[in-house]
Amino acid sequence: MVERPDPAVEPVPERRDDGVVPEQRSTMLERFGLLARLLVRLIFSRVRLRPEAVEHLRQLARQGTIVYVMRYRSTLDYVLVNAVLLREGLPLARFAPGVSTVRFRPLGDLLRWTFRFRKRARAAAHAACGGLVAARTPVLLFMRSQAVAGRRRRALAAARLGPEYLRDIVRAAQANTVPVFLVPVAIFRGKGFRRKESRFTTLDGARIHYVNYGKGSEALVLIHGWTMNLDSWRDQVSDFAKRNRVIVIELPGHGQSDKPQVTYSMDLFARAVDAVMR
Repeated sequence: MVERPDPAVEPVPERRDDGVVPEQRSTMLERFGLLARLLVRLIFSRVRLRPEAVEHLRQLARQGTIVYVMRYRSTLDYVLVNAVLLREGLPLARFAPGVSTVRFRPLGDLLRWTFRFRKRARAAAHAACGGLVAARTPVLLFMRSQAVAGRRRRALAAARLGPEYLRDIVRAAQANTVPVFLVPVAIFRGKGFRRKESRFTTLDGARIHYVNYGKGSEALVLIHGWTMNLDSWRDQVSDFAKRNRVIVIELPGHGQSDKPQVTYSMDLFARAVDAVMR
């Protein structure tokens, strides 16, 4: 089950680690080897995570089990996420399908893994994923193994990783009283999402956040989906803004907009968009 965070929920009991699931090759690292530390310092030092996102993740970790979700499988991106989570003191995933952190470990740990844990850690991936979630331990899922050009059905089906592991997580969650939270993780490179003018308007006393790019009497208005925010348009807004004025809106209850105790209906969202456009 996937639930939204509730600040009133009591913290869950301490996570248990009874050794049923052995250490995985993909376990995120609390210490990096020399080469990995250089990689993190040279390439990842400027990566930033918003303070409100850090606090939100800490809140989720207190309430239940975190399952990080990334779109495509990438060892480099996985190490980047590992480094950022470690730097911010956030829960580290102990499993991710199809990647390995062995080469990034300190020399002593690498040798220890090679000679002591290699045979013992060959648990089936699906069993490891479900077992860790049942033990209230964070994991990370990739929805696809790679990007697929076009709409080739067989290639798309073969590249899909996420659905099978999501079924494992659902089964593990059903047998557990602790909620499981799916946390989307995205890495955005470059300068394509510089916020030009961050603004607020009001609706029934609540603030509605939006970002304006450019000027003009006509504008392209972008509205995110349910439980998302304006970051979902990162990959598109820079190109759109080259040719048009762009307004990106965060609906009530989402992103930096206020979250009043009201019924979140399509009528409310429509009135919020209208309030921004006035």
